[in-house]
Amino acid sequence: MYPRAFKYERATSLENAIELLSRNREDVRPLAGGMSLIPLAKLRLLSPGCIVDIGRLSELKGIKQDKEWLEIGALTTNTEILESKWLSGSYPLLLDTVKEIGDVQVRNRGTIGGNLAQADSSTDWPATMIALRAKFVSRGPKGERIHDADSFCIEPYTTALDPDELLTHIRVPNPASGSVGASHIKLERRKGDYAIGIVSAQLEVDNEGKCVSVGVGIGAVGVIAVRASKTEQLLKGRRVDADTLAKVGDTVRDSFGGMDILSDIKAPSDYRLDVIGTLAERCISKAYSMAASAGAGQGKGR
Repeated sequence: MYPRAFKYERATSLENAIELLSRNREDVRPLAGGMSLIPLAKLRLLSPGCIVDIGRLSELKGIKQDKEWLEIGALTTNTEILESKWLSGSYPLLLDTVKEIGDVQVRNRGTIGGNLAQADSSTDWPATMIALRAKFVSRGPKGERIHDADSFCIEPYTTALDPDELLTHIRVPNPASGSVGASHIKLERRKGDYAIGIVSAQLEVDNEGKCVSVGVGIGAVGVIAVRASKTEQLLKGRRVDADTLAKVGDTVRDSFGGMDILSDIKAPSDYRLDVIGTLAERCISKAYSMAASAGAGQGKGR
């Protein structure tokens, strides 16, 4: 199937992009890497009358760090994130996530902002950004706004962005300590398929092995990615032993109370709910082992 006919505009700057979006506000979509928008347009799940190409805007690319944040430009590709010098130490969850995304071609073309702006819970970044408590920076005719990762996605393919507003940067908080562990696990029928379940977690532990900071995001189960708040509360202030891990699955499933659960050709809703608990146990166990090992290593070095 082909997309319906649309008008194509290429933005020359961020301000020009906002102007073009405003001019076509009622029926417009921005185009970044095209890994989400083009397939959806071909299937006519999205049928914008105008597409504004923002892919050449250099001000929306790159990664930098300051005292509070690691800031990632919305047009930074997955490959550029994978190759960033910042990730291997303090941001293991970003590294773990990007390694799981698609294949080389998808990582080379796909952008982090383009993925997040599509609000598809079956992709990797939404759950990770929730786990990291990231902030999203957007710009529109009225200026800049800051969004929490938890509330950015409203429903599939719909975000908190206005039609004439662009996601410009993603801000990931710097970890408070050096004892950081992370894991990003997903279940697919085969590599590259849309996921059946995604769990993304980052833990920070103190020198006694207790969790001082916990973030857990769940994707590909509900219609949007969600925070596993009860799981975070369960782990906070504790060592993650066998008894604690045994409770993780049930607390994760509780995150979806009253929410519509995805059910499709890949997996029915009851299977998704069942499997997500097992994935969560594995993810938390891996993240905690990494954090505890990092803490032990620091202790030996002192």
